[in-house]
Amino acid sequence: VKFDRATLRGALPVDTNNDIVPDIIDYTTQLTGDAWSCANIFDEDTVILLGPYPETNCKWASDDLVQISLPRVFDIQVGDQIFLKADTIYTIPRPQDNEYSMAAQGGIAISLPD
Repeated sequence: VKFDRATLRGALPVDTNNDIVPDIIDYTTQLTGDAWSCANIFDEDTVILLGPYPETNCKWASDDLVQISLPRVFDIQVGDQIFLKADTIYTIPRPQDNEYSMAAQGGIAISLPD
């Protein structure tokens, strides 16, 4: 799954003084390692389509790309849609430009591999 810009890989911006602008990034929620449950970033219906962890797993290939590894036998098909879990993926903020993102949302239709 390719995002249109670099993300915090699951780390969360935190507003400590209730002014809507994030003050710190909580890196304890950042997803690291070679294999983690896709349920960390995808909604429940998507996880059912993808299959359970550890047979199906996800990892960050780069700051803007999540790689999903499926088992030999899987249910998801070309044309199925997958959706992000709410309030989970944010872009890297640019405080020098006063730019902060809302959480990524929505989904994509599965297509054939490149």
